[in-house]
Amino acid sequence: MFGIGPGELAVIAGVALLVVGPKKLPELARAFGKSISEFKKGTLEVTESVKRELDAADAANRAEAQPGAAAQTKDQPKDQPSEGAQPPEAR
Repeated sequence: MFGIGPGELAVIAGVALLVVGPKKLPELARAFGKSISEFKKGTLEVTESVKRELDAADAANRAEAQPGAAAQTKDQPKDQPSEGAQPPEAR
């Protein structure tokens, strides 16, 4: 846990107890825990958002790299050229 041993953790807890007091310490610890939880949730949302954007950009780049891929439909076989597509010799 962050490279902190049990002795160091006890010293930190003792100092916190002296500074904050025994009545406010549980409330402070609870608020700290909620803050850490919200931070983790926020970073997860940002990470997922960035992944979605990168996936969308990657898909767009792949579609640009394959000129006929965007014009094909589900019903049209892949070996048939799409409407308006030029034969391979004319490209």
